[in-house]
Amino acid sequence: MIASSGDGEEPSPAIHVELPIEAGRYDARPLSEINLGVKTTSNGQAWFPLTARTRIALSLLKAAGTLKNYEIRSNHISLEFNAAKIGDIQAVLIPPQFVNADDFAGQQQVAVLIHGLEGSAMTFREFAPAIEDRGWFPLKMVYPNDGAIDKPADFLRSELSRLHRRYPNTRFVIIAHSLGGLVAWDALTDAPGGSTGVTDLVTLGTPYGGSSMASFQSELELADVAIRIMHGDLSARDIDSDGSGEAIDILLPGSVERRRLLARPLPQSIRLHVIAGDGGPIEAKNHQTFSELIERLINKFKPKEAYATNLRSLAHAPELIAGTGDGAVSVQSATAVNRFESKQVFHRSHVGLVAPTDANDAEEVITWILSKIDPASRP
Repeated sequence: MIASSGDGEEPSPAIHVELPIEAGRYDARPLSEINLGVKTTSNGQAWFPLTARTRIALSLLKAAGTLKNYEIRSNHISLEFNAAKIGDIQAVLIPPQFVNADDFAGQQQVAVLIHGLEGSAMTFREFAPAIEDRGWFPLKMVYPNDGAIDKPADFLRSELSRLHRRYPNTRFVIIAHSLGGLVAWDALTDAPGGSTGVTDLVTLGTPYGGSSMASFQSELELADVAIRIMHGDLSARDIDSDGSGEAIDILLPGSVERRRLLARPLPQSIRLHVIAGDGGPIEAKNHQTFSELIERLINKFKPKEAYATNLRSLAHAPELIAGTGDGAVSVQSATAVNRFESKQVFHRSHVGLVAPTDANDAEEVITWILSKIDPASRP
């Protein structure tokens, strides 16, 4: 149950959420669906153990004023908080995890799948079984993806190191989409060489050079804006409503944090393979029409100046143009790293890189990835 209150002028309304409890575990789905893409497991639930640590964390959030109030009952956790605090609460109650860790038992080849901004375990719903059919166990990681990347990176680093110590003969590769590539980079560049067992990192649409789409909060939302504008729908969005989070900051083209992160080189033992998409929603021939429609949108709705500036930037955003971007990340940005073993550009949208619309599309991307990470192809 989710309820919010506040008049139209209230920038950050009060939110009330109830998280069901069963058998000592709570379902974080109602919390995860507030401005967050984590829907985790295939049955739509996100179960986490209700431990003493969880209870202490809730009491600390209350003491710090992050939670207005909370109550733990026999069948649910009741939370009340200001909407502006959602990221802090999600970071505590939806910790990073491997959602199918119980199915891993030391398989020889493991592909760690990491989603991006606005993603979830469902990001790889077609991809994971196809990888598994080819002999790779898909270990799916989820994390609150609108906050800073350091905590997900810490989790990934420590868990891979733990698994590598326990299963020293298991080979790990990471296949990361979008922001997930930066999470993986953070984890791998801050780990002692060889300590994680990772031999290859494959990134799909990772914005190494940033993305002008970050100004619009959600990569998926921005592509949706562009498509709606092209179809003459100028009233489908509240164009003053979006906020920004720490994950957005690292995606901005001028992000100092991202530049510092990428200045840390990957260990020489890890091969990097980069994939970009150029299936942006705006055809080059429609570029001028798109620009004119943006001006119509601005003139009709008269948004705040900062948002109007962002909208005008769309007219020249390479991320949106077919042939130069995938709708969220440009080809140039997705390949803007100093050292990589291989790269490939597919005519796919940002989402289509990992969730193609037909089996042939899926096979093409997966076949390319496997040709690079298969032991037989290694020198």
